Amino acid sequence: MRVDKKYNYYFEKYLSEVEIISDEHESIAAWVKVLMNEGYVYNDYADEILSIFGGLKVRGRGETSKNYVEIYFNPVFFASGEYDRMSIYNSLVRDSLFPVGGLYDYTIFIGKKGKYYIADWKDMYECGNSVDSFIHNIFMDAPNLLELTESL
Repeated sequence: MRVDKKYNYYFEKYLSEVEIISDEHESIAAWVKVLMNEGYVYNDYADEILSIFGGLKVRGRGETSKNYVEIYFNPVFFASGEYDRMSIYNSLVRDSLFPVGGLYDYTIFIGKKGKYYIADWKDMYECGNSVDSFIHNIFMDAPNLLELTESL
C-alpha cells in the first residue's frame, strides 16, 4: 500500500470503490526517459500525476455511474511509438502534451497548462482542468468532454 498523502487523498476521494487490478508503483524516471527520447516534452503536471498514480491500474465506476471505467497510469504502454501524432494534438490544443496513461483505447495527456485530454487516432477530448476534475469527470455516467476532433 502506498503511503503518499496525495495518493491517499485522491484514492479516498475518487478511487476507494474501484477494483485495483495492479499497483506497480514504478520509478517514473525510466518512463520519462523513454518518452523524452521519442520527442515528448515532460511537464510539471505530468510529473505530479505520475508521482501519485504511476503504475496504478483500476477498474470501477463512480457514485452515479453505471458504466465501468478502466484507467492505467503507464504512459509508455499507451504512448510509446505514437509520437507522430503529437504535432497535430499539440497544435489543436495550443499546448505541449505529455502522456500519463490510458483509458480504454484512449491515451491520457496532460498539457503544460494543466489541462487533461484523452485522444485516440481519430478523436480528441478535453476532460478536465485538474486531477480532481479529470477523475470526477471520467467516472461520471455522462462525462463532460469537450470534443476537439474537428481538425484531426
